[in-house]
Amino acid sequence: MKCLMYKNPIWQESVPDPSVIRAEDGRVYCYGTPDIWEDGSISQIPILSSADMVQWTYEGSVFSACPSWEGGDVLWACEIARIKDNYVLYYTLMDGEGKPRIGRAFARSPKGPFTDAGCMIRPEDALGIWAIDPFPVEDEAGKWHLICGNYEQGTCIFPLSEDGLSLSGPAASLTPGYEGMCVIRRNGYYYMLGSLGTCTDGENTSYHMVCARSKNLYGPYVDRRGLPVTEETKDGEELLVVGGSRDKEGRFIGPGNASFLTDDEGEIWLVLHAVDRQHMFLKDGGTKRVLCMEKLYWDEAGWPYTEEKQVLEKERQAPCFRER
Repeated sequence: MKCLMYKNPIWQESVPDPSVIRAEDGRVYCYGTPDIWEDGSISQIPILSSADMVQWTYEGSVFSACPSWEGGDVLWACEIARIKDNYVLYYTLMDGEGKPRIGRAFARSPKGPFTDAGCMIRPEDALGIWAIDPFPVEDEAGKWHLICGNYEQGTCIFPLSEDGLSLSGPAASLTPGYEGMCVIRRNGYYYMLGSLGTCTDGENTSYHMVCARSKNLYGPYVDRRGLPVTEETKDGEELLVVGGSRDKEGRFIGPGNASFLTDDEGEIWLVLHAVDRQHMFLKDGGTKRVLCMEKLYWDEAGWPYTEEKQVLEKERQAPCFRER
């Protein structure tokens, strides 16, 4: 078993809204929202890969140019899953009217080439919700579903076809508004980790992640008291999984929009973005969000949290993988 040491950030360039997957070749692949890098380049969904989640290699981008269907010109917030024989990547595209839509692309290899399959979800399909941050979930029966939504209007869920490339039914309302949803199935529960707050506000960035859980993928999702989460209760301190430095002295603030991966020792790791106070801004003045990683711990009642409930700078043991 190979277990290295790591320190945040695990990739210095801006990779907001990361998605990770372990591929058939044993490597971990990471995808994220396009952002301007130090050399001035912008990858249309960058692809990184790693054998140990510590040392990363840039592999290229999903698209050579932003998909232009529906007049789209801005890409962000993707998530990938292996469904049947394809790696299916779901992504958010802002259309020509500035409204978010969800598209999908697929490839036989996690490195691509990816074939764009166009628009999958329009706002009117998603109960009127501006659907962003898609997250595919496989239920206990092996069926796939897609969650999306935002913190202002709520979240919804769709059943997917067997190949994951189309919807097989209408949207259902799922929870109050969260962004960057990440759903973990563990010990009979579905744990929904959602992001709240502002994600690109410099020193005032307030993004953080909380958790609600349910025995059923379609809910109801409850808090620690067993009560359904509402707009008023969805952001309770007792539901916090990871947030910014509470003393305002820590290096990282605004963590959120996580994906997760299970290592070969069965430990679950969140891969998420955060704002690094030491390198807070991009060349164009935007807020830089670097790639970070935190291990999930579980309390006696079965609720997840990260060490000190923050993104930490100190050196620690990284995920463990069997050598190939």
